[in-house]
Amino acid sequence: MDCIISPKNALLLDKLMNSIKSNELIIDSNSKLLLQMVSDDKTKCCNISLDNDFFISVSLKNKLVVMNKPKFYMNKMKVLKIFTYDNMLVFDYEFEDYVYRHRFFAHKTNIFTINFTPCKVTNVDINLFLEVLKQVKNGDSKFVFDEEFAYIQNGENTIKFKCSNFNNVSFELCPTIFRMILSSCKMFNEAILCWENKGCPINLIFRSANIQASYFCAV
Repeated sequence: MDCIISPKNALLLDKLMNSIKSNELIIDSNSKLLLQMVSDDKTKCCNISLDNDFFISVSLKNKLVVMNKPKFYMNKMKVLKIFTYDNMLVFDYEFEDYVYRHRFFAHKTNIFTINFTPCKVTNVDINLFLEVLKQVKNGDSKFVFDEEFAYIQNGENTIKFKCSNFNNVSFELCPTIFRMILSSCKMFNEAILCWENKGCPINLIFRSANIQASYFCAV
């Protein structure tokens, strides 16, 4: 891809990518721009899909490459320009009086795929869910969704809050994972929690006008 990104959207990309501990970033620019990060232990995956109007300008290059995870935003930059070559991506951070250039070597790769067909889906109140999670201690917790409510059980403590259309679902997960993801995605207009079956990953999808972030977490 060759593109120009505003400081605001560059900062957003950094926030989203910081929620997954990975040293690499996969870029797929074949039909639509997709950024993918997979945690080193393969228990978490994030797919960020970007529409053309997310950028000031963009030209897809029909490439699928992996590179060291970059930093998209630098303080006081005016724009970020990205140029794609055969085995390299060049990031030009443009400031008022100078341009800072960073070269990232890249090589061909494959997309990390997860076989996932959700059978239950519910909308999530991001602010409510995040506020509840702040009250939960670290360590594995049991999430139970039944009737019109959700319950988070952590040791001797249980927190109950409103969450409809997601009955008979339960899983165990460290609340820290949810907190990191939700904290990074507070600016989105819509959040969806998807569940396939016991033992399958949990899928959190965040949508806004020109960007979608989809997180998979093993349970």
